[in-house]
Order: sequence, then C-alpha cells, then structure tokens
Amino acid sequence: MKPILLAGAQALSPFRIDAIRAKMVAIDAALRDVAINARWIYALESKGGKALGEKTLDKVKLLLNVTGNDVKAQCYVTPRKGTISPWSSKATDIFHNCGLSEVARVERGIAYDFDRELPPSALSVLFDRMTEGVYTSLDDLFEVKEPARGVEFDVLGRGIDAIREANTSLGLAISEEEMSYLAKSFKAAGRNPTDTELVMFGQVNSEHCRHKIFGAKFIIDGKEQKDSLFGMIKNTHKRRPQDTLVAYAENSSVINGFRTDAFVANPITHKYDFRKT
Repeated sequence: MKPILLAGAQALSPFRIDAIRAKMVAIDAALRDVAINARWIYALESKGGKALGEKTLDKVKLLLNVTGNDVKAQCYVTPRKGTISPWSSKATDIFHNCGLSEVARVERGIAYDFDRELPPSALSVLFDRMTEGVYTSLDDLFEVKEPARGVEFDVLGRGIDAIREANTSLGLAISEEEMSYLAKSFKAAGRNPTDTELVMFGQVNSEHCRHKIFGAKFIIDGKEQKDSLFGMIKNTHKRRPQDTLVAYAENSSVINGFRTDAFVANPITHKYDFRKT
C-alpha cells in the first residue's frame, strides 16, 4: 500500500541551503545560482492498509505541524528504504501513546524542489549514503521485500579497486589503509569478499567501535604521551568518580539519579502530564 504523505514546514535554514548549494557548485559551477526549496515530508503507514479517519488525520497533523497534503517534489531524501530510522521508532511510539493506534508507522524525510533539472551527481550532496537514500517516488517506502542476493566484489581480478567500489557503493567509510589490508587478505585467502563481509568489517572497525583516533597514542616531539584522548577522559572519572554506578562498560554508563517531575503520557487518557519518577 502507498504511504499517506503529508507536507510539513521548511526543513532547512538559509545557512544550510547555502551550504548545500556550495557543495553542488563544487561539482558543477553552473549551479551557482540554483534555487533550492526543502520542506519536511511525513509518510504514514496505516494498520491493515485502512484509510485514516478525519479525526485521526487532524490529530496527526497537529502532532507533526503539517501544513498541507501537496507533497509533489523533484526528489525525496528519507532513511534507506527497507530500514526503520530512530526518529520513526520514537515518533511511532509517541503516536501510540497519544491514542493513534491506527497508524502502524510514521517516517520523516525531506522533499526537495529546484528551479531546474539537476545532474545525478549534484544530488549526492543531499544525503548520507550510510543511512539515507534519494528517491523520485516514495510509493514503496514501507514495502517489505525479500532479502536481495549477496554480491561479491572481484578482488582477485581487480585488487584494491574492487574494495574502493564497495566502499563507495555501500557507504562503508573504510580508510585507504584498511582497503589495502582487505585486498591483500582476500587475495591471500584465494577468494572474493561478499557485501555482508565488507559491511561487517566497516562496522567493527569503525571509529565508534575501535576508537582508532580516540584511543590512538600521542607522540609529541618524539615522546609518547601517557594518555590518549580516551585515557584523559577516563582519568577525569578516576579522580572524581562520585555518584558513578557504572562507567566505560559496554559503551555505557550509569549515574545516581534523583526524584523529579517527568512529563509523560498517561496510557489511559492519552494526555501528557507531570509525574514523580
């Protein structure tokens, strides 16, 4: 079923629009004066594919600050099709807490309009390849498709160029040194890597997981320093650990809290009020 599309307010400030235009100009100088309009777009999936009633839609529009239903645009940037964004998870939860159980899921994106046709290369500056996609239609945004077959990258035939292609097409953010390591490793193994293997390598070797920079050694004037950036932060906690229950365990921490008023939804009335927590 096609999603219900609703148009929201302007999504980007003039400063952000200017930054996007500058990136486009770096790709094509003829786009120096291109006009860019960007507004929020909201896609709703109803439970069972049923049409949403007028009262439900009015409540949805109030929650989302929707300005209208006209959402035709030259292109849309949304989370990758087939994925559920953190924003969607939280927003859908809020919808259900507000009594909008008819809405199975809500997702957010940006609708872009330009004063001319843009080359595909210019559209690349609009989205993050790791988490988003740029589309001309959102009709299949909520479709659940069969898993695609795995893809192999021809390292045995093309060497590191095959890894570079995977790095770009899969949005892996792997460094040149890591690509060289992968090419040599798979050549030594006598086989080509799959897309699944390369994605997993990109994840487990990311800055977030491995702290390659955050945990790196500092060498200043030829002398190795005692602490890395992460070590400095840990040292701060070591010297003043008051009210800390858990620190640096599984990338998480817990501190002593205090009772306060929390603004939460009442599951019975579906209204928000303050409660002691």
